[in-house]
Amino acid sequence: MSEENSLKKISKWDKIKKSLKAFFGYKDGKKFVIDTQPYIKEYSEIELANIANIEEKLKNILQKNANSKEIVDGLTIDEANKLLEWVVQADRKCLNKESKEDIKEKSLMGYCGLSQGIVYTILKEMGLEARVSNVNPTITGENLGGHAFNSVAIPVKQQDGNYIEKNFLIDATYRQFFMRDNFSVSGRFIKDKRFGGKASPMAGYWCINLPGGKRFAEEILSSGFVELTPENAKFYGDSFVLEGYMDKKFQEQYEEGVTIPVPRKKHLITGISGETYIEYMTDKNRQDYRGIDYDDGEIEKWYGNIIKTPLMRKEELQKSTNEVKDRSDFIVEQDKSKEEKFSQDRY
Repeated sequence: MSEENSLKKISKWDKIKKSLKAFFGYKDGKKFVIDTQPYIKEYSEIELANIANIEEKLKNILQKNANSKEIVDGLTIDEANKLLEWVVQADRKCLNKESKEDIKEKSLMGYCGLSQGIVYTILKEMGLEARVSNVNPTITGENLGGHAFNSVAIPVKQQDGNYIEKNFLIDATYRQFFMRDNFSVSGRFIKDKRFGGKASPMAGYWCINLPGGKRFAEEILSSGFVELTPENAKFYGDSFVLEGYMDKKFQEQYEEGVTIPVPRKKHLITGISGETYIEYMTDKNRQDYRGIDYDDGEIEKWYGNIIKTPLMRKEELQKSTNEVKDRSDFIVEQDKSKEEKFSQDRY
């Protein structure tokens, strides 16, 4: 392609973008279709000590349950939430360092594999086995671009006093599907070779147009995790299934540069239940189990100081304190021995 034709193509694309942005009213300068930002928390020493105690309690519970071969003990739901909140905060701290941008403004597009590797590594240190999956094929079963997410089961005590394993969904990079750029949430389809022949609304568009979907989006975009209830699983799963289905349905029907409106809300039906999505997302025996993109050694090498859990830090501090005490006791004993020898020599 000649330089002149290349410039014409770019110019044509810029005009299309400009006209569409004007049509949809994107003049407020906002980068995302939803205002919710990632929640960032700085922990006090008292709070970290509390997390360390929860972590230690969890390890004892896991051992107790393993010995009993059933769930006989668990954390409170508040303890489980505090533990996962710290995990996500550690993950976001690593991602903020890696991206070299303020995470509150960053879409984190392309960081999902790294994020889930970090989360997996931290949870493994805590004694939990997370399941790292890809939306394709775990959720969609379609040829949809990959996106990694984690699910993890934590033993918790219910209000009735019984104990169960409660599933949680962890995805600190879901925000990338709520960007206004590339028509990801414009509510239109457009054919263009720069996007593999099509650029359609991404998962975020479908999520916020599902009844109750905006509330779900606000929760997971803020906290980075949610309890994997049937309702939440359906919001998350439907957002990707609808994206994949609509891509497949429309990408071959229209010429490059053509835009068409997407179906209205009443047509957003997948026929897949939340319970089915949970089965897809938590079953470690399924062949679509992903595994992590980065092994423990790589994560440790890059973010060793950041991903040390509160319990690890507590144990290291205790070990250091004991070593100092042992050294001090040794010096005291040496000094005492010298004094006794000096006293004997004098008399």
